[in-house]
Amino acid sequence: TELKNTLFLDVPLGTEQFLAAAELLHTVPDNLRDSTYKSTDLLNIVEDYDNYIYGQINGKSFEIIYDGIDSVANLSLFAYCKTVSEVLELIH
Repeated sequence: TELKNTLFLDVPLGTEQFLAAAELLHTVPDNLRDSTYKSTDLLNIVEDYDNYIYGQINGKSFEIIYDGIDSVANLSLFAYCKTVSEVLELIH
Protein backbone atom coordinates (compact mmCIF):
# COMPACT_ATOMS: atom_id res chain seq x y z
CA THR A 1 0.00 0.00 0.00
CA GLU A 2 1.41 3.36 -1.02
CA LEU A 3 0.67 6.24 1.33
CA LYS A 4 -0.08 9.58 -0.32
CA ASN A 5 -1.29 13.00 0.76
CA THR A 6 -0.40 12.54 4.39
CA LEU A 7 -0.18 16.26 5.02
CA PHE A 8 -2.37 18.30 7.30
CA LEU A 9 -2.80 21.99 6.53
CA ASP A 10 0.24 21.84 4.19
CA VAL A 11 2.55 20.97 7.10
CA PRO A 12 4.14 17.51 7.19
CA LEU A 13 2.90 15.31 10.00
CA GLY A 14 5.22 14.44 12.83
CA THR A 15 6.40 10.83 13.05
CA GLU A 16 3.86 9.85 15.74
CA GLN A 17 1.04 11.50 13.83
CA PHE A 18 2.08 9.94 10.52
CA LEU A 19 2.30 6.44 12.00
CA ALA A 20 -1.12 6.80 13.64
CA ALA A 21 -2.69 7.98 10.38
CA ALA A 22 -0.94 5.29 8.33
CA GLU A 23 -2.20 2.58 10.67
CA LEU A 24 -5.78 3.55 9.76
CA LEU A 25 -5.23 2.12 6.26
CA HIS A 26 -4.26 -1.25 7.71
CA THR A 27 -7.29 -1.55 9.96
CA VAL A 28 -10.16 -0.62 7.62
CA PRO A 29 -13.01 -3.07 8.29
CA ASP A 30 -13.96 -5.21 5.29
CA ASN A 31 -17.56 -3.94 5.37
CA LEU A 32 -16.29 -0.36 4.89
CA ARG A 33 -13.68 -1.30 2.30
CA ASP A 34 -16.28 -3.24 0.29
CA SER A 35 -19.22 -0.89 1.06
CA THR A 36 -21.22 -3.80 2.45
CA TYR A 37 -22.34 -2.09 5.65
CA LYS A 38 -26.08 -1.52 5.97
CA SER A 39 -27.72 1.89 6.00
CA THR A 40 -29.34 0.86 9.29
CA ASP A 41 -25.83 0.69 10.83
CA LEU A 42 -25.57 4.47 10.41
CA LEU A 43 -27.26 6.90 12.77
CA ASN A 44 -28.71 10.06 11.27
CA ILE A 45 -29.11 13.08 13.51
CA VAL A 46 -30.82 16.08 11.98
CA GLU A 47 -29.19 19.53 12.13
CA ASP A 48 -25.66 18.60 13.06
CA TYR A 49 -22.38 18.03 11.27
CA ASP A 50 -21.59 14.85 9.40
CA ASN A 51 -18.43 12.79 9.59
CA TYR A 52 -16.79 11.85 6.33
CA ILE A 53 -14.15 9.21 5.75
CA TYR A 54 -12.59 8.63 2.36
CA GLY A 55 -9.71 6.33 1.62
CA GLN A 56 -8.02 4.47 -1.16
CA ILE A 57 -6.21 1.17 -0.87
CA ASN A 58 -4.46 -0.34 -3.88
CA GLY A 59 -6.50 1.83 -6.24
CA LYS A 60 -9.87 0.92 -4.71
CA SER A 61 -11.76 3.78 -3.03
CA PHE A 62 -14.10 3.66 -0.08
CA GLU A 63 -16.09 6.34 1.69
CA ILE A 64 -18.72 6.79 4.34
CA ILE A 65 -20.73 9.79 5.53
CA TYR A 66 -22.33 9.41 8.93
CA ASP A 67 -23.49 11.12 12.09
CA GLY A 68 -22.92 8.08 14.25
CA ILE A 69 -22.57 4.31 14.02
CA ASP A 70 -24.79 1.82 15.84
CA SER A 71 -22.29 -0.05 18.01
CA VAL A 72 -24.64 -3.00 18.44
CA ALA A 73 -25.44 -3.38 14.73
CA ASN A 74 -21.87 -2.95 13.48
CA LEU A 75 -19.19 -3.08 16.16
CA SER A 76 -16.21 -3.21 13.76
CA LEU A 77 -17.34 -0.11 11.87
CA PHE A 78 -18.15 1.68 15.14
CA ALA A 79 -14.68 0.90 16.55
CA TYR A 80 -12.92 1.99 13.36
CA CYS A 81 -14.78 5.31 13.19
CA LYS A 82 -13.97 5.93 16.85
CA THR A 83 -10.28 5.30 16.11
CA VAL A 84 -10.42 7.70 13.16
CA SER A 85 -11.80 10.40 15.49
CA GLU A 86 -9.03 9.74 18.01
CA VAL A 87 -6.33 9.98 15.31
CA LEU A 88 -7.80 13.24 14.02
CA GLU A 89 -7.60 14.67 17.53
CA LEU A 90 -3.95 13.60 17.70
CA ILE A 91 -3.21 15.28 14.37
CA HIS A 92 -4.81 18.57 15.38
